[in-house]
Amino acid sequence: MIGILAGMGPKSTAPFIDKVVDRYQKTTGAVCDIEFPPMIIYSLPTPFYLDRPIDHPFEGEMFWNPQWQQEVDRLIQSCKEGHPDRKLWETMQSHLVENSVDTLLIACTDLNRVFDGVDLPFHVVDASTALAQAIVNKWISQIKS
Repeated sequence: MIGILAGMGPKSTAPFIDKVVDRYQKTTGAVCDIEFPPMIIYSLPTPFYLDRPIDHPFEGEMFWNPQWQQEVDRLIQSCKEGHPDRKLWETMQSHLVENSVDTLLIACTDLNRVFDGVDLPFHVVDASTALAQAIVNKWISQIKS
């Protein structure tokens, strides 16, 4: 049985479950429902509000720029509202290129919508896709044992 504890709410849990199912299907060729592994999904929504800023509990010295974090938060919020702010993303992309970023790890499932069908000047690692593939690989290795 695959257990998934999700913590960003149903809007990000559902696309992740789709990735796990898609990866399983691509890896094994599963077609019928019975060919897929059983899953238990427990989604715990985070405190996120459309009408106020995201409140970070971090205090003191941070290893990231707070202004940059605010821009990322605004981009995530626009994705959650269903209208990714492409202009903000283009500005952020320029900053990444200016700072010689060659690989970007996307650890927030909401940001995937910004990258769909976009040719980027750097490599993007989608953490949810990588995690979905790792879950599928682990499941397959356990059922073969």
